[in-house]
Amino acid sequence: EARSLNLFSTTPLIHSAPLSRLCHPHPVYLKLDLLQPSGSFKDRGMAHLCTTVQKMHNIASNSGGTTDRMKVISSSGGNAGLAVT
Repeated sequence: EARSLNLFSTTPLIHSAPLSRLCHPHPVYLKLDLLQPSGSFKDRGMAHLCTTVQKMHNIASNSGGTTDRMKVISSSGGNAGLAVT
């Protein structure tokens, strides 16, 4: 669901010939998440976390629970913090 909301960038897979030789006969591909805006895979994880928390919040709101706005706060000053912004 995070993908359909465009919460992170699509990054390419590249074939790794050296790793594929080591893991023969299995081909190895590398996901280039370093091309995410934060420079790491954490954009994907934080997008998944935020969509999961949003679903839980919506379920609580629909069942008579809280109607307050939801906020996500990250204590990270690194890539995870960048991913939340």
